[in-house]
Amino acid sequence: MSWALFWRSLWRESRGARGRLLFFAACVAVGVSAVVGVAALSDAVELGIRGRSRELLGGDLAIESRTDLGDTSRFFTPQLLAAKPQRLEMRVLSTMVRSARGTSQLAELKAVDIGQSPYPLAGELALEPARPLSVLLDDQSVLIAPALMQTQKLHVGDSLFIGGQEFRVAGAVVREPDPVTFSFSFGPRVLMTRAALERTGLLGLGQRVRFRTLLRFAPDTREATLKELKRELETSIPGGGTYVRVETHADAQPALRETLERVERYLGLVALLSLLVASVGVAQIVSTWLAQATPQTAIMRCLGLRPREIMALYLGHVLLLALLGSAVGSAVGAALPALIAFVRPELVPSPIELAVPWAAIVRGQLLGVGVALVFSLPPLTAVWKVSPALVLRAEIAPLPVPRALRLTAAGCLLAGVFGAAYAQSGKLPLAAAFAGGVSLLGVLLWLGARALLWAIGKLPRERMPALLWQGAAALARPGAGATGSIVVLGMGALVVLGLSLVQGVLAREIVDALPPDAPSVFMMDIQPDQWPGVERSLQQAGATNVQSVPVIMARLRAVDGRPVEALVQERAAGLRDQDRQRWVLTREQRMTSYAQLPESNQLVAGELWRDPEPNEVSLEVDFARDLGAHLGSTLTFDVQGVPMDFHVTSLRSVQWRSFAINFFLVVEPGYLDDAPQFRFAGARMPPAAEQTFQDQLAGAYPNVSVLRVHQLIERAAALFEQAALAVRLLGGFAILTGLIVLTGAVAASQLRRAREAALLKVLGLTRLRVVAMFATEYALLGAVSGLIAACGAYALTALFTRGVLDLDTPPSLVVCAIGFIGTIIFSLVAGLLASVRALNVPPLDVFRR
Repeated sequence: MSWALFWRSLWRESRGARGRLLFFAACVAVGVSAVVGVAALSDAVELGIRGRSRELLGGDLAIESRTDLGDTSRFFTPQLLAAKPQRLEMRVLSTMVRSARGTSQLAELKAVDIGQSPYPLAGELALEPARPLSVLLDDQSVLIAPALMQTQKLHVGDSLFIGGQEFRVAGAVVREPDPVTFSFSFGPRVLMTRAALERTGLLGLGQRVRFRTLLRFAPDTREATLKELKRELETSIPGGGTYVRVETHADAQPALRETLERVERYLGLVALLSLLVASVGVAQIVSTWLAQATPQTAIMRCLGLRPREIMALYLGHVLLLALLGSAVGSAVGAALPALIAFVRPELVPSPIELAVPWAAIVRGQLLGVGVALVFSLPPLTAVWKVSPALVLRAEIAPLPVPRALRLTAAGCLLAGVFGAAYAQSGKLPLAAAFAGGVSLLGVLLWLGARALLWAIGKLPRERMPALLWQGAAALARPGAGATGSIVVLGMGALVVLGLSLVQGVLAREIVDALPPDAPSVFMMDIQPDQWPGVERSLQQAGATNVQSVPVIMARLRAVDGRPVEALVQERAAGLRDQDRQRWVLTREQRMTSYAQLPESNQLVAGELWRDPEPNEVSLEVDFARDLGAHLGSTLTFDVQGVPMDFHVTSLRSVQWRSFAINFFLVVEPGYLDDAPQFRFAGARMPPAAEQTFQDQLAGAYPNVSVLRVHQLIERAAALFEQAALAVRLLGGFAILTGLIVLTGAVAASQLRRAREAALLKVLGLTRLRVVAMFATEYALLGAVSGLIAACGAYALTALFTRGVLDLDTPPSLVVCAIGFIGTIIFSLVAGLLASVRALNVPPLDVFRR
């Protein structure tokens, strides 16, 4: 075959395949749009972070610590001093605020020294009223978030009590530079001066304060210079790079970027499922197309074309259609970020910068074309089955396909799925697990479809209603393509149902997370002399199950003699899971003492307080694993400036879901009784009494923070619902693809269905009766697909939630039933819409053909 004949044949084949062109391209376009849309949204957020990195950080370089470093300029190196940066000191902490009416709320305080440098050093501060910050803010006033104004019904000039001190509300902070995350803070923001914060007396022991220093350099300072200054600061500041975090605007928002990568990886694989469902449909359309093109294939064989040349011809046609579908899908996917930002802006973390995502488009094009091609290879091997003698004889046995060819096509298919998964996730284990899971899912759907169709063939048709008998016969007849339709529609429905079931289990776990007897209110930062008064307030509020423990703050310095700095560097080199284990090593360690373990703690190794000589500590088992500690290990802590060694003599498992007061570290009673400490308490009280108790406590002990569990759970549930909506939207791509494939499969068999309709009409059936028979076939097809999808989704969700998430909540049978019925309805509607043309063809025209 010459190239001229090849391209001419492609063009001629395309001219006569408008229907196939439409559905083939639509399948690929839907899958590619999901893939490109996820990548484009991630790119838009990444571009927004990079474009506004100085504004998000608040400067060029930031120093953050959980301990007060004092005057940070004493750590400046000569090179840094020579740069003459602007410096701004900040303090950030959460505490209770109270209005003049006595209602209280948890809020986040940000204290800045506006006399030292202008605030902010970078970015824009929008205030209401629109006046300079130095005019509105002083040591007697505060600026608050609009949300706090709304919940507390505050106006400019009203009083707000913080730490027992009265402040005047000078206005609202409409917008300010700040780190952006996918998480939520404990409350709305309150902006005040550093002198005002010191007046509140909230900087005592137990307060979780973030001490932050921002530096701003000349505009022409290069990123390489900033990185060098960062390394110098990490060397000069004690604990720099370990307990003290130093970052430049270039690497600002590392937590957001890491979260963004995980979200993109997960949603990217969900989107890839839509593309794989589409590709299964592509394989089905190609199979139907080759069955109809059997006479033309036989003629080409007689004219001297070899099977591999004919296969190349058909594969070229598939390539053109895949390119067209991928181009359309890439365009739609590239527009998705702008559409989502306009319709549902709460789903898009700010900032976002819209631009043409060329990298996402190229990847989507490659995935769309590549996956469509590898899924088309197995059905294209049918070219070898066509005998040239078919031109002369109407009935002839098909030729066998070479075994090596079949195995090669199957291998290319598996490799293509794995390659697409790796391109989306970037992780070999995750790609292998995804490819294996999808392959297993497809095999199970295929086996289930074959088994059910075999059962339909064994039904006692003579005892069945005529409509049901005809629909079952149509579904099970040879060449009906029911197996492929069931696999495609079932996989799409299974994806949507599975995502919905997992979301439902997690949502119910969040909403029902609080056990019946667990504390519903927690109190933090209680000073020892305040506990008797707090306890009386709890009794007056009718609280039950009151728990109170001392808390001692410490810093981990060494594990078995190895300094924490060395361990952090080792794990930063990738020897271990560095993210969580770095946090475990460098966090503020909170210790308590138990004479006897509470019910939520169970010993799994060692004995509790067995040795009277050394200081003993009991570790939570997962915490010990992340530390790299074991029975007999020695942990060195800095307890309020005093170094102390503790020996690990027991390991505990902790039931965190009990909501009891639990700790990673429990030390032997008596050894830390004289150390500076505060108390942490929890209690259960009627929901109606929580706000009154919180208001009374905020008035009597303004330094004590109150966490109401129900409010936090509701906020977590709201955030989870936003994330789940994005997953459901992507799942919708899968079911939409399945419907397009089903419609395309029906449309591809228009000629056969027109013949059936014409024959039935000639035999005396009315148009309504023919429609009813077709409807029965499509309803049975949807019922089989929906049944397999519902059962498979329920089983997979149960395995995932119990085996991976360790959750006992069963999946919802109601959601399975809705999915089953919805699949039937969608199949019925799609099939009938695709059959309208065949139903309208006059019988005489059919017989004349």
